[in-house]
Amino acid sequence: MTQDSRWATGRRLSLLPTHQPGGGTGQSGTGHRSHATAPHARPGHKTTETLTHIPHMNIKHTLLCALALFAAGACGMSSRADNVVLTSTSATYPHERGQWSAEQCAAWQAEYGPIRGINCPIPACGAVSQEEAIAVCARLGYNSIRWWPSSGSVDDYIQDVEQWAAWADKYGMTVSPVFSFVYGLYGDKGSETSLRSMETWVRKITRHFRGDKRIILWDIWNEPNMNDDKTEGMMAWISQMVKWMQQEGCTQPISSSIVWDTGVGTNSATATGKRLLRENTERLMDVHNYHDYSCQDGFNQETATMYTRLKRLGDRPLVCTECMTRVNGSTYARTLVDFAKYNINFYAWGLSACDPNWEVKWGRSTFYNWDPMFHNALYADYEPYNESEPQWVKNFDFQGDFAGAEQGAEYTEVWSPRRAWRWMQHGESKGLLCGSIEEATTAVSTHKDDHLYNTVAVRVGYKAWGGNASTAKSRLSTLLAAAGEAGMTVIPILLTSDDMGSDASALATYTHTLANSFYNDRRVQAWCVYEQTQDAPAGDALREKLATILRKARYAVQNQPFFLAPKADGVTPDSLSADQANWMWRLGDAVGVTAGTTPDGFMQALMRQHHKPIFQLGCTALTGEMAANHVNWMAGTSLEPQDVAAYRFTPLMDSNEDKQSRWTGWKAYRWMNREATRGITCASMASALKTLNALRGTGTPYNSVSVPLDLRTYTARKATFYAEMDSLLMMAGETGMTILPLMLTDAYATMATSRLQDYVSDVLTRYATDSRILGWDLYHNVCSSTGNTTKAMALTEALFATARATGAQQPLFMTPCVSTNTLPADFDAVKNLEHGVYAGWSRLGFGKGNIKLCYRIWCLSDVISYNSSQRSDHLGWLNAQANKFGRPLFCPSWKPASGEASSNVLDIFSDMHVSWYVNGTLDIDAVQNFVYRPVSTAH
Repeated sequence: MTQDSRWATGRRLSLLPTHQPGGGTGQSGTGHRSHATAPHARPGHKTTETLTHIPHMNIKHTLLCALALFAAGACGMSSRADNVVLTSTSATYPHERGQWSAEQCAAWQAEYGPIRGINCPIPACGAVSQEEAIAVCARLGYNSIRWWPSSGSVDDYIQDVEQWAAWADKYGMTVSPVFSFVYGLYGDKGSETSLRSMETWVRKITRHFRGDKRIILWDIWNEPNMNDDKTEGMMAWISQMVKWMQQEGCTQPISSSIVWDTGVGTNSATATGKRLLRENTERLMDVHNYHDYSCQDGFNQETATMYTRLKRLGDRPLVCTECMTRVNGSTYARTLVDFAKYNINFYAWGLSACDPNWEVKWGRSTFYNWDPMFHNALYADYEPYNESEPQWVKNFDFQGDFAGAEQGAEYTEVWSPRRAWRWMQHGESKGLLCGSIEEATTAVSTHKDDHLYNTVAVRVGYKAWGGNASTAKSRLSTLLAAAGEAGMTVIPILLTSDDMGSDASALATYTHTLANSFYNDRRVQAWCVYEQTQDAPAGDALREKLATILRKARYAVQNQPFFLAPKADGVTPDSLSADQANWMWRLGDAVGVTAGTTPDGFMQALMRQHHKPIFQLGCTALTGEMAANHVNWMAGTSLEPQDVAAYRFTPLMDSNEDKQSRWTGWKAYRWMNREATRGITCASMASALKTLNALRGTGTPYNSVSVPLDLRTYTARKATFYAEMDSLLMMAGETGMTILPLMLTDAYATMATSRLQDYVSDVLTRYATDSRILGWDLYHNVCSSTGNTTKAMALTEALFATARATGAQQPLFMTPCVSTNTLPADFDAVKNLEHGVYAGWSRLGFGKGNIKLCYRIWCLSDVISYNSSQRSDHLGWLNAQANKFGRPLFCPSWKPASGEASSNVLDIFSDMHVSWYVNGTLDIDAVQNFVYRPVSTAH
């Protein structure tokens, strides 16, 4: 058969319906002509490559005509449209197959089970290998990986797929490679020459991996253009690519993520011509591969809509190959609840915080602070962003026939303790409880100058406004403006006991409307969803109504914490208890209490049981227990001004019981639940003593000093060493300041490790419970002057183990030598840290150390520390990488760069919540006015 005649017969399009043995119309393309079943070739098996001759004709036009005919037939068949298939009468391809049948699809799904996949598990940085990152995926419960293989050449592509497939197989996983070369080959218009090249690539790849069960799915074109002048050409190419792969006997399902336009209705009559073209191309696929980052839309109706839309194109398995964006509410929980319900396989986007900057939304930059994390399951140190998420992945399974019991958003969307404590990085909320917006406005006006109170809690209940959310929204907006001008925040109390007789749906809509209207307003300190103002009996009716309200309110995806405030009378805090009060506390991001006073030990028990920020409404007295457990209070009656002014949180002293583990992220942020750290760097103990002595009685705006300790003094004159330390701590306490000791530097690195361990153990044991110590910098500026990274790495491990064993109740950390390499003069640091730009660690330098040492130090540290003497763009670049560890940030030594206003760096410190220590002088007003800016992320 000539090549031209082979084109005529082998590429012919058949529009005949398929037939099963015994008559009748088959399902899902089961009526393809019989072809020999492709043997399961070993990976790497090669056959002779054939490049089919393409006649001199307008290929795009021919293919589009065929698709148009196909579309005409499909539109008239409705639910049976998937029975129309492309077939071949050629004997040239002995392994040729047709579109998969329903039976083949079912067998594939049964063999591989639900896909729990991850996209692009890029290592956190160069200190982690690709194989190590894949091993982490397996430990988390993922069973498949989707990624864009190298595409320098077809052989490069094949080699990369082979390598990743081998890694994945080693850890019990499969892979789903994307055809990463298609956009490059298609170019602007998709020429006939390019199509020939495409055929070469597609046929060779298909033959090479025919029979390779490590590959679970092919995505032959990721997100082809939806509705522009390239759409028609791309659909034509995709259709041809499907045919080539079928001719070569592809043994894995063929798919393309053609459907990535969410929010589209299921009525085909409203579709545009290009959408019909895309959907008819989608009908050619073995399985439905689509993308959906908006599963929460319509209060989680998006998945049902997408399911119906795709199933109308063919009753085939669904694989959502891209999903999960927390910022808009499409979290792991909300996404996987629906995927389990509708039997949808998934690939979530991103493993850990890494150089592509997927921590922020498209078009945004990690140069600025963020929370929640947009994509990714883990922080850069491979700790979960949310401790509950790995269980959602591990436990994911199909529920079948929509019978799965849904766990509502009122449970799944509760903030992690880490996020709640991170929000609270501002010190005490000292406020007034107001019964109306008018009363709150008066309170703001009264205290805008004396700054005695910094918050007002105001009841904006449903009944007070007759259920009119628009009126409540307008009045609340006016109050927020006044509070903002006064430097105060507002806690709206959305519902009280008086409102609970109203319809649950109406209350839910009201609550959602208000929270959604101000979801990222930094002037809102928190939302009290419900305040118990009556002694109502506990019962299922109230619980069900509150669950309904919270379920809808959570779709506001608010940046401020929700809490409920039950009465505390007769309640014992117990995180496992089923009583109504503890149930309310579990469903809040923070915990609220309605009480004038509470019994001794109550607040301590509440903190120990629930580990969340506490808000007390209606308090009548301030106690030491409240300060010790960081209770934010709203007074129901006038309090003595001196008591209000004197109220300060005392540090929550707490060590890890095993005396081995790093602090959890939430514990580190809880420790830093205090006013912003504004410190001074001292060069020696003598300098620190002199500095603190001079600051006595001055009302200094500085509140901490960093000081290097002298091991030689400790060795030669231990009594003097401790006398100086005790004197320093005494003066710090008198001036309301803290101390940040820097234990060791490179100057001591050559000493015996055991000697250094003894020193660290002795000092930390002595001061393990001293709240005047803000933290311990065990080894400061590691490898800034010595290049023995092997010794430094071993010493790092040994010192952390020794320090942990002391049970020190302050955070332990080290400061590596790390800085940003000089950026080009016209370099835009903000732009180059935007979502999808692969940049970050590659522009860091490590003195005489290396990336592995820096990364290991930060992975062992309770807080993340660095020094800086660079300009703001360089410091901001470094800070963006440190922030990916999801922990408080420290700069123990900041030397302002010459020629630049220090305010530029202070703005970064404010945005990123950095505890800083200046080596130099600053404008005293700038220090006085320095505060942390709350993290607020727009949807």
